[in-house]
Amino acid sequence: MGLMDVLNGMRNGPRGQSVPTSGGMSPLTIGLLAYLAWKAFKGNATSGTVFGGNAGAAPQNPTSTGGLGGILGNLLGAGASGSILTSGLGELMKRLQSTGHASTGRSWLAQGPNDAITPDALAKAAGTDALDALAEQHGMSRQQVAEELARTLPTTVDQLTPEGRVPSEQEAARWM
Repeated sequence: MGLMDVLNGMRNGPRGQSVPTSGGMSPLTIGLLAYLAWKAFKGNATSGTVFGGNAGAAPQNPTSTGGLGGILGNLLGAGASGSILTSGLGELMKRLQSTGHASTGRSWLAQGPNDAITPDALAKAAGTDALDALAEQHGMSRQQVAEELARTLPTTVDQLTPEGRVPSEQEAARWM
């Protein structure tokens, strides 16, 4: 199974159930989680700890390998779906916490209503590098990407965390 198969499969949500297009993971959400997983991977690679390859595998320029799929395709082999999902979600929660939105992120994980996030707050948490990469890949402006992610990300994270926590790599891999 290739990385794009994994990322495309993530649209169906946990346990592989089919989710209508309006309720599945948007390409922007998949892209953000993949990008954040790559950033987590790159950070771990510099410390000598990686989740699917060796430290020398990380590309120096994330846009030089043909988009986000190319980035992760070069980094991760088959069976990395759990790592992609958990690393991306974990990195997103860390970034929300570091930008003062930890309670918002926790509401997305927990059962019950999801707190909204403004596009500007999401852009700050995700980082301009992530939004710029997604904007370029999808032919949108950074602001459009931030608005779409602010609208769809809370529900998507809620769907991907049915037990109120970031799933383990093994749980996420089973869902894929």
